[in-house]
Amino acid sequence: IALDAMNSLSPAFDRIRRLLRSAPHAKYLSGISFDDRSHGPMWRQFPTHIFLLPEFEIIEVDGSVSFVVNLVKNAHESLQKVHAKLSQRFEQVKLTDSHAESGFGHFTSERCIPEKTVWSASVAQAVSAIRQQAFDKVVLARCREFAFRNRLEPCMFVKYFERMKSPAYFFLLQFDQNTAFVGSSPERLYRRCGATLESEALAGTRMRGRNEVEDRALSAELLNATKDSHEHQLVYDYIRHAMSSLCSRISKDNPRYVLKLILIQHLLTTLSGTLKPNVNDEDILAILHPTPAVGGTPLDKAIACIHELEHFDRGWYAGAVGTIGLDQTEFSVAIRSGLIHNNTLTLFSGAGIVADSDPEAEWIETQCKMNNFLKVIGQRYD
Repeated sequence: IALDAMNSLSPAFDRIRRLLRSAPHAKYLSGISFDDRSHGPMWRQFPTHIFLLPEFEIIEVDGSVSFVVNLVKNAHESLQKVHAKLSQRFEQVKLTDSHAESGFGHFTSERCIPEKTVWSASVAQAVSAIRQQAFDKVVLARCREFAFRNRLEPCMFVKYFERMKSPAYFFLLQFDQNTAFVGSSPERLYRRCGATLESEALAGTRMRGRNEVEDRALSAELLNATKDSHEHQLVYDYIRHAMSSLCSRISKDNPRYVLKLILIQHLLTTLSGTLKPNVNDEDILAILHPTPAVGGTPLDKAIACIHELEHFDRGWYAGAVGTIGLDQTEFSVAIRSGLIHNNTLTLFSGAGIVADSDPEAEWIETQCKMNNFLKVIGQRYD
């Protein structure tokens, strides 16, 4: 199911639920762009929203691996014909792992979109607007594009991310042989288990320390930094308010704490609640996506600023990727991500801009958030 606008979500989810009731253990895979307007030529292979029931799945749970076949039969199609099509498709499935692990090689060119001077001017313009109370926060993003000698293998990125053993959501979506969207996101948009809704506020950033003493000092600095605390509170307040319209009861699951990833650390607060009757996944998505962690607040004014000041189309960057089930649905925010096209890798990274943001510090933060990819391709990172 491919869609071009958020207002088409309800009929799509109605169809998904009808199919899932006949196969309650099945799950749809889904990808959703940042918004309906952020979809330029570099994302032409990706619909604005997509919901896929895979023909074939390999699922690993607690060390047990299952091979799953999903069949969707229309009323006028014989079971024999469905089996014949399935057999033909199965012949095309390759279960062997033949990808070489010789690395990615050196890149032949690199460019930043926008250049640093343009980025700094955009941040300064956003800070000026915030100080004039046009809005409270905006998340501005930038790209870093690498061209390699040889075609890139998207699956290798996921393998390397897994080896880092960082607490993250790994994802790879590929609709043709040449183009793929891949990432390792630390941020959950939401998880619904039955009538229980879980979400989180993730904002505020520091690098990991080079040793334990430095790491503790950076964590303490992050917890006590006025700028990061303010940025985090804006996200938390928005998500709690949004959940209050969806839930009959909301609780903060923990005090704000520091989430430590392999290369970076963030302020994190988790929330949970009990959904009101007749609240469905499309209602949750419509209210929670995008959050101020990737957009800003107030959201409509921040997104208008993003469209004015950013120099590329976000597409699925800062969108949502996840799985939809009858009893459980989970989406992560598609950050720490990159777009692969043949031999080109385009990395995306954003920073929350508030009244006391410094363009140089925000440039460094966006650089830090690309380090997971830089480590994979063997490039120097700070």
